[in-house]
Amino acid sequence: MGTIAAMRSQSTHLTNFKFGTLRVTVKHENDDLSRYLEREMRPHLENGPIKRAHNAQLSLIPCARLPLLPSKAEFVRQEAGAEVYERGPSRCILANHYLVILDTKGRTAQAYYTDDADVYSRVRSVLKWLVITAAEEADQFYLHAGACSWSGKSVIYCGDSGAGKTSNLIRSAKLGAILVADDMVLADKNGILPIHLGAHIRGDAPIRFAIPEGERRLSEIGMVADRAQQGPHTVVLIHAWREQTSLLRRIAPKRAVLKLWKMYERESAYNAKAQSRSKWLAKGREFLHEASYFELFTGEDEALINSQLRSLFEAL
Repeated sequence: MGTIAAMRSQSTHLTNFKFGTLRVTVKHENDDLSRYLEREMRPHLENGPIKRAHNAQLSLIPCARLPLLPSKAEFVRQEAGAEVYERGPSRCILANHYLVILDTKGRTAQAYYTDDADVYSRVRSVLKWLVITAAEEADQFYLHAGACSWSGKSVIYCGDSGAGKTSNLIRSAKLGAILVADDMVLADKNGILPIHLGAHIRGDAPIRFAIPEGERRLSEIGMVADRAQQGPHTVVLIHAWREQTSLLRRIAPKRAVLKLWKMYERESAYNAKAQSRSKWLAKGREFLHEASYFELFTGEDEALINSQLRSLFEAL
């Protein structure tokens, strides 16, 4: 990969990121926010001349005053300190210092901000939304999950936000697994695409896993895959519970896939327009052909969880 300077057009301030086979172009003013985004997404900065049009576009627009919401935009919900509005194919996310306007049809987004101090997490989620939308339109399969590889065989950790996907990726990396995807799983005919969105290790995880201050990204704690991981895959549905013990058990494929659909449906309300159930299930059956399914209920005994994961890996 080239340097950041090689990626940026000095006259137009365009930065191109490549996620698997998808390209997202970011228009920006070369400010602190855009430079931080480039550092965080460095593994996906695209080098060399651009030979193909982008799949999605994000514009970062600093301003003295936020623009008005589009006329007739209707309030939908409150979300993480922001208000969400919708009008037709447009979704607007308004907070004190930023306004994001997403176009679900055109795969474009504009992020206006008066202060870049607290905008990055929202910009990152918008970038993720654009990648998901472009991927699904390109007939790829998406799961709200993380993935790792053990001896060439992939393990996918699925679960709702806060279930423990990041914790289990950390445990897996410390056991010697190779990280494949830190915050979302995209797959095409070649398998799971290596995508690293710079997921940070937060909460009490740095203390629990003794992670040094300078290594708080998942991609910094272990080996990182640079090529697609083919199946068959092992899917682990993660559940956190308040028990000392932990439980790892097999789950029937039909029941597991239904649970995955429910997770996808819940998360899509926040990130992207959900596919129809029939279309998602058709893609899921194709991608998850011959997959094995487990449920992992993680308790408070770290030694037991690590033992169960090692047993799972060694049985692959």
